[in-house]
Amino acid sequence: EHVVAFESKGSSVNNARSGRTHGLDVCLPMAEVESIIESRPGGKELLRSDSRLLRLLCAGRCWKIKSTDSERVLLFVKYTKSQLDEMKRVIQYTELDVKKLSTRKLQTAILSSFGNGHSIAPNCQRYLSGSSMDYLKDELGLSVDTRSVGESVSDLLRYIEPIVQIVVQYFDENAPFIHNNTDILSDYLQLIRQFLELESDAPIHRIARAIPTLAKLLTSMPYPYHEYYVQNEDKMEAAKSLNLFLTKGTNMHRRMVVNAGVVSKFSRLLDGWNDDKSIIKVALLGLVNILDRERFLVDTVVDEEGIQKLIALLESSDNVCVKSSLRLLVIASNEYIQKLLDCGLVPHL
Repeated sequence: EHVVAFESKGSSVNNARSGRTHGLDVCLPMAEVESIIESRPGGKELLRSDSRLLRLLCAGRCWKIKSTDSERVLLFVKYTKSQLDEMKRVIQYTELDVKKLSTRKLQTAILSSFGNGHSIAPNCQRYLSGSSMDYLKDELGLSVDTRSVGESVSDLLRYIEPIVQIVVQYFDENAPFIHNNTDILSDYLQLIRQFLELESDAPIHRIARAIPTLAKLLTSMPYPYHEYYVQNEDKMEAAKSLNLFLTKGTNMHRRMVVNAGVVSKFSRLLDGWNDDKSIIKVALLGLVNILDRERFLVDTVVDEEGIQKLIALLESSDNVCVKSSLRLLVIASNEYIQKLLDCGLVPHL
């Protein structure tokens, strides 16, 4: 007997959306559901076919970003963590050899996320989240051609203003952050950093108004107007972007970064308890960049107990961290030599 349908109001909405139960509304452990389906005629073939993965690839979530200089709309697609986890589980369960999957099939499935059942937008109006693309290629091993499913970062410059605006609204009480955008704030921060990294035509002046928001993100907790926890990855993107303003921007951009309290915020990131050691390196490089020109700002580093933190970092296994810490301690020695001695610098030399 074939399984036709189950009904239960207690089923997981996420499971239903991801297609895990193939349209069946079942409140059972997934292993049990699959065991039931596999025991029915045609069940094994259904569960172990590549169509399960392809259906998941068709179900990416799509956002629309309107260009400021035309009626053109960018379709921004991202897969949720639960969707990506389910893809990985399906591949493992079916023992699917992803290297044998047709590239054309994969492309068609991903492009379906941009269509929502309608005609698919042209390439110039599509962008697949960088984090989703990295997961599909690196974690799942899928052979996906980046340009075949959407635009490259350099081609997205026409959408830079709305992207920056969404990030700026994160702390703007007069323009409450749209809850819908919380799921892609990390992607927008990544795009801003990638825009600034462009070798030519980096749109620094068009992104500069985001500097205060980027600075706030370095030490941010959830904002009262919406629920969004700033991940370490978001802080890293913000820190890298601020450093790019320091290295590639004008004196005005440097002043905006300093006025946003970045010296104090970078100093706080030097704590040894910080789980993300790589962001410490970014913070150190930023501080060296600023203090080499404006040495009086070393007072701010000292106020944040920076001397103790820098001395502790001399024991780091990272050569950049050690050199940057030494450089900052040398700058501090002009005014705070006694404090350096009191904090135990000598045994580290």
